[in-house]
Amino acid sequence: ADPCRIVSASNDNLVKVWQVGEERLGAGVSAAVLSLRYHVDYVTCLAYAPQRALLVSAGLDARVVVADLKAATRVLTLPVEGGSSDSLSGSGKPASSGGGRAGPPPSTAAQRCAVGQFSGSGQYIPQLLQTSGSQALSRGAEDAGSGPSGPSIWSVAMTRSASLLVCGTASCLLRGWDPRSGSRLWKLQGHTDNIRGLVLSEDGTVCVSASADRTVRVWDLGMRRCVHVFHGHQDSVWALAAAGRSCGYTSQGSDATGSGGALGEVFSGGRDGLVLAHDLRKMQTSLVRREASGVHAIAVPGGASCVWSSIADSHVRRHAVPLTAAPIEMPSAMDASITIVGTPRLVDYKVLDNKRQVLVRDVCEQFAIWDVATGACVDIPQPTPAREPVAPGTKAAEEVMNKMFARVNRPVSVPNWFTCDIALGSLSVFLDVDNCFKAECDEADVAPVDVASGGGRVSPDSDGAGGAVVNLGLQTLRLLFEGWVRASAPAPASGGNGGAANGRGTSGPRRP
Repeated sequence: ADPCRIVSASNDNLVKVWQVGEERLGAGVSAAVLSLRYHVDYVTCLAYAPQRALLVSAGLDARVVVADLKAATRVLTLPVEGGSSDSLSGSGKPASSGGGRAGPPPSTAAQRCAVGQFSGSGQYIPQLLQTSGSQALSRGAEDAGSGPSGPSIWSVAMTRSASLLVCGTASCLLRGWDPRSGSRLWKLQGHTDNIRGLVLSEDGTVCVSASADRTVRVWDLGMRRCVHVFHGHQDSVWALAAAGRSCGYTSQGSDATGSGGALGEVFSGGRDGLVLAHDLRKMQTSLVRREASGVHAIAVPGGASCVWSSIADSHVRRHAVPLTAAPIEMPSAMDASITIVGTPRLVDYKVLDNKRQVLVRDVCEQFAIWDVATGACVDIPQPTPAREPVAPGTKAAEEVMNKMFARVNRPVSVPNWFTCDIALGSLSVFLDVDNCFKAECDEADVAPVDVASGGGRVSPDSDGAGGAVVNLGLQTLRLLFEGWVRASAPAPASGGNGGAANGRGTSGPRRP
């Protein structure tokens, strides 16, 4: 495993690989090294096998994709449902025997990834990617957009050696695969709702699953049965982790496992805000933390001395694990030893009538107004006392948004020239290709709204008496690329006075 490389999955259907500079550890990351577009819907989970450099991604498109990070090539695709239990070739004909592969194995290192596709119902399609370079890319792109339908996948886990891959689906099933040969191993039933988290022992004998049915189950994979059920949570279980594990494998030097790689303790977090520790030796559950809202993700470093948790406010907090088991009913303090402040995700938006500003509301009930033309954001002061958070998508949330919209909006008629989206938790603006340069109106009509006092008054620089005609699309693009043009302008020739006259040095282009 490379400690300077991070892999992320997102609602934009992409899996991105990021390189963290060694001299900048803890300070940030550079641009994405790779962008893998293997899914056609939200990507929900990842797993990694460092000994074989295989990355597994899964999502709402009902497929599990196995990719080789070193070759940046997809290896296998596992649509979870549909298809026959017989081995099929890429054209739908029966495949040849011998591990399910058709034809001779690839001969070059670049071609070794073209092996086939998995199906959760038993189908195995070898030679999904052609061995010639251009055909491989085209066939791979076609397949990435034409996967079969089936239950969405919310959790995956894999051993370090990629000897076993387990996925949990919305159909309440656990499915086991051998990603090296493409063979289906087993499927397990027991949960009654979506499986949201998985932890797999290194020796592949024990699997722990967390589900929206409020339970955490321990499975003996040798006997193919559930051996214990933990009932500590009062609502859906959203996250599951073991000490020293990240993306489904155990870090070297971790003491989270016993002899033979057996699991000793796992941690779970749920919609009820509880962070619980489950002792797999004594089969006991104890309370670690009671958060203010649902726990979306948890991580536990080697040694299990603390737990990192993330809740709806987008902050990440570190909590110490009690040395003695605490009953679940015991309240826990809300302070944390370390808090990494994040940016709360946006949950609602409305475009103002001036078609220049967008009213947004985040999960912490903070309102703000974004200026699309300038990219500026102004927070609207919250009332005193602060209002209670309301669940997104409810009638109460709609009423709160409508009241604030009526407060800051100024009725005016301006053509639509862009659309917005908040699927990623932030505001994305998309220009309408046909209409972005047709939005021409009086400057006073599109003047930014003054939100300093939370009202819908026009800024002082616009007296509302009329003015020049403004093309909003042209103005936005001019402001967007103005800095880029300055930064990419060629440096003046050395030896002359042109550089000094223009206020530029002779060492290179000026930064915006």
